[in-house]
Formats: sequence, structure tokens, C-alpha cells
Amino acid sequence: MRIMECGPTNPSNKRTRSEISKDWWKEKRSKLTKAVEDVKDLKKEGVKLQKSNQDLVRLNHNITQKRDELRMANNALKSEAQAAANEKNRIIESLAQVQDEQKGIIKQLEAEKQLQSESMERTAPLIKSLEEYGGFSKITEKEARLGAVGSAMLAVVSVIMRITQPITQLWTICEVLFAQAIFGAEVTGKVLNEVYRNIF
Repeated sequence: MRIMECGPTNPSNKRTRSEISKDWWKEKRSKLTKAVEDVKDLKKEGVKLQKSNQDLVRLNHNITQKRDELRMANNALKSEAQAAANEKNRIIESLAQVQDEQKGIIKQLEAEKQLQSESMERTAPLIKSLEEYGGFSKITEKEARLGAVGSAMLAVVSVIMRITQPITQLWTICEVLFAQAIFGAEVTGKVLNEVYRNIF
């Protein structure tokens, strides 16, 4: 058996139990202090996280509110756009209806214009026959008056009795004047008596 040799014991190198206990408690206290500080730091971080979470909740609430407002505004815009489109379609239909009515009026005016043109064409000989006697103004001279009346009668007869023998036209005029007595029977009889007396 080998005996271990130990160096001379130095009483200054020896630690007492109380010193070891103090060091142990000191180390424990240091660890505990550090743990407390860590807990405080964690609490601070927790408070920060809680505040950040509250901020996020508030922000999320604001975002949701804004999204709802935007959805409502979008729906309102869609409704307004639909109403505007409906109004536009109504106006277009009204304009189309007015256009159809105007087309009908234009056709009616064109038909009336055509009738007036035809009427003017038919009455053109009468107007032309009276132009050389002063038109439709009153004629005071007997010669001009007889010429105007005769010309007017011939113009009317030439229109309403086209392609008719002159004798037939004359018979028609005589029947209108005397048989029909267009100025009345008394006046016609008086004129006939004077005509018979002067001519026959």
C-alpha cells in the first residue's frame, strides 16, 4: 500500500464551513436576483406584448370597420351606378320614342307637302291664268274682269275636264250657270231675260 504524500497543510488555504455556506448563499442570492430581474424583464416584455396585442386588436377593429365602410360605400356606388344606368336606359327609350314620333310627324308632313305640291300643280293653271289680270285682287275694269273670269273658268275646266271636247266643257259651264242657277233662280232668270233681249 502506497501512502500518498501530502504537502504541508496550510491553515490559510482551508475554508470553514461558514465561509462555504456564505459563498453558497451568496451564489444563490445572485442567481435569485438575476432570476428576479429576468422575471421583471419578462414582465416588462409581457406588458409590451400585451400593449402590442391591444394595439393589434384595435388596429384589426379599425381595419374591420374601414372594410365595412368601404363595403357599404361600394354597395352605395353600385346602387347609384345601377340607378344611373336605369335612368340612362329610360332616357334612351324616351328619346327613341320621341324619334319615332318625329319620324311619324316628318312622314305626315312629307305626305301633306306632297298633297300641297299636287294641289299647287293642279291650281297652277288657274293662278297663271289670273296673273296677267292682276292675280286675285279685285278687278274694276269690265273688259279685264270678263277676261279674268273667262280665263279662270277655262283653267278650272281644263283641269277637272281633261281630255274632254270643248263643246262638252261649254255645255257643263252653261248647265252650272243656268240649270243649276248657282247665283240663285231669280238672279239667273233676270240675267237670262237680259241676255235673250240683247242677243236674240
